[in-house]
Amino acid sequence: SCCADRSGSEQRGSIPGAGAGEALRTDLFIVPNPVADHTQLRYTVATPGRTRLEVSDASGKRLEVLEEAVREAGAYTHDWTTTDLAPGTYHVTLYLNDSFVVKKAVKVAR
Repeated sequence: SCCADRSGSEQRGSIPGAGAGEALRTDLFIVPNPVADHTQLRYTVATPGRTRLEVSDASGKRLEVLEEAVREAGAYTHDWTTTDLAPGTYHVTLYLNDSFVVKKAVKVAR
């Protein structure tokens, strides 16, 4: 309840966003979501640092590290193939240094 938005469909972690006057903030979007076989993870990094994209199942068990990199502030994408995943709910976590953002991905049967 602390981390869900009003609709309850997305969760946000503890990454401090940019100040009120700044446009860039760290965030993560899954497009499209629900996911069939392929989707794109679009993320922005507000401050330079080490990033990691991870996928966990609904119980929180880490299934895969999709990407690890050192990034400058900016926008990035990662193509995610989900053909090996069973239909269900998954969580994608974007770690930036010591903070994170979590978003829910729903895998549907094709």
